[in-house]
Amino acid sequence: MPIPLRGAPLAQSSRVCQNYDCNNSETNAKMRSCAKCSLSYYCSKACQKVDWPRHKPGCIMTAESRDYLRSSGLSYKGYTPVEVDKMMKKWTQVYRPLLSSSGIQALASKPNEYLWKTHALCIYLEPTFTNPNIVRLKDIARGFTINKVFVVPFEEAFRVFDNATNPEVNQEGMEIYLTEREVYKYSTLLLLFVVPMKIVRVIPNGYLEMNIMDAPKMRDWEGYLRRIVRNGIVM
Repeated sequence: MPIPLRGAPLAQSSRVCQNYDCNNSETNAKMRSCAKCSLSYYCSKACQKVDWPRHKPGCIMTAESRDYLRSSGLSYKGYTPVEVDKMMKKWTQVYRPLLSSSGIQALASKPNEYLWKTHALCIYLEPTFTNPNIVRLKDIARGFTINKVFVVPFEEAFRVFDNATNPEVNQEGMEIYLTEREVYKYSTLLLLFVVPMKIVRVIPNGYLEMNIMDAPKMRDWEGYLRRIVRNGIVM
């Protein structure tokens, strides 16, 4: 089972405001996404304002990355990088708890409970969607299949993505992750990569209150991850 997060990127799916000092974290307060990046969620404008210094680098990075994708001129099966990235965002939101849990299993569970300090979990994705504007969760869940899963040191992980369509994500994403590590007690880093379009999405996950190394170890977490995604199961 995914570990509930406070102040981490699971904001919408776990009803947690991105402001980690917010007192509405366990309520049913309606979450609204940041208008600029559409990735972070807040229960109020006040919380968004408080979190802005932490959120600003990632927000600007996301917006600049989308502008770059729009001007790249690439396409895949008739879809532009922006459309693929849009679908990738929706797919990531559907599977955020699963991806977070997989990061813990790969990087913070015995006998490799300290890998999160030096390594990242990389997941290669292949697009399978036929319409980037789909809205049903079960259709979004089938939008990608997993091509490859591997754990590598930070330096190697970012060399793998040097040729990404949105290259500025690499260095800035790492800087944001290192900032997150100073805020949270534990953190894991996931990199999603859409192979045909070379689009990368950096997913840092921060944990404040729970020792993630206490998470029970799954014997075959990768097989579980692949099976859930292959079957399009909505978590």
